This record gives sequence, C-alpha cells and structure tokens, in this order.
Amino acid sequence: MDNKPVDAIRLEFWDNSKDIKEILSVLPSGEILEVGCGTGKIIEELSFERKNSFFTGIDINSSFIEIAKQKKLINSNFIVADILTFIDEEKKYDAVLFRDSLHEIRENYGVNGVMKTLSKVCQILKPGGLVIIRDAIIPQEVRLDVEMDEKTNLFFNIFVSLANRKINYQIENNHHILNIRD
Repeated sequence: MDNKPVDAIRLEFWDNSKDIKEILSVLPSGEILEVGCGTGKIIEELSFERKNSFFTGIDINSSFIEIAKQKKLINSNFIVADILTFIDEEKKYDAVLFRDSLHEIRENYGVNGVMKTLSKVCQILKPGGLVIIRDAIIPQEVRLDVEMDEKTNLFFNIFVSLANRKINYQIENNHHILNIRD
C-alpha cells in the first residue's frame, strides 16, 4: 500500500501535459519555472524530453516537494516555496508555467495576490520569455477579448487544435472574442 497522500497519488496519475509540451516546443531549451509543481509530474515528463533545459519547481506543500525530490531528476530542482516570497529577481527564466495552480493563488491571496504574482513573474522572465497559464479561473465577464499578435495567435491556434471540443470564437480587428465557457 502506498503511503502517499491521496492528492499526491492523483497528481502522479493525472497526465495532462500534451498541451504544455506543444506550447514549449517553440522554446528549444532554457530555464523553466513551474509554479505549483505538485509532485513534479510535468517536470519529470518534460525533463526526459528536454535534456538541454533546466527546471525549477516550487510548491508550498512540503509533502509534494519531497515526492518530487525522490525522482532525482538531473536537470531539475524542487523547492518548498510560496511564489509571492520565492522569486529571486536575479534569476531569469525563459518560461514560467502555471498548470492548474493560479486558482490556488487566487483562493489563498485573492485577485490582488494573482496580480502581484504575475507582476513578479514579469520581472523574472527573460525578454521574449513565455508565461504559460493553464487553469480554471473563471473571469466575472462573460466575454473574453484577446488582442492577437503573432505569438499569441500561434498559441491560440495550438489551444484550439488541442481542445477536446469545438471552440467558438469571432475575430474582430485583430481581436479574438470568445465566451468564457469556451
């Protein structure tokens, strides 16, 4: 019988990394930070495929980090930390990943905490770096209006192609407009 907490077991078997891998494919190598890395499942999968990258995973749950450290990944480091106090502005990342963790920041610190987190992430991101957010935060507005540049359009198209259902949206003056349910 496994002595891991139920949440840790769920994280280990929850494979939803295909979209993350696809988005990161535009970045050949680099320093990647995962905020709320849990047991390190995504970093584990990515580290084997991306041997020229270095991964840092942070999570406030020390039990999860202990499980992640037991994986002994060569190109990875796992740290018990809260994103609001962790960020070392001397270190710069090529990509920062929030995979189902931003809503936890919102629950613990409110919208202001999310804004502080994203502001700090912008400070540690290298020029041209990626911020990847995959989460279930539902905005109060029913309509989402996203201005598209070349890179944003690329990621939007990847998102639409990987969706398990049809995504309905309109294009108006270089903006993609969609209902938040999509």
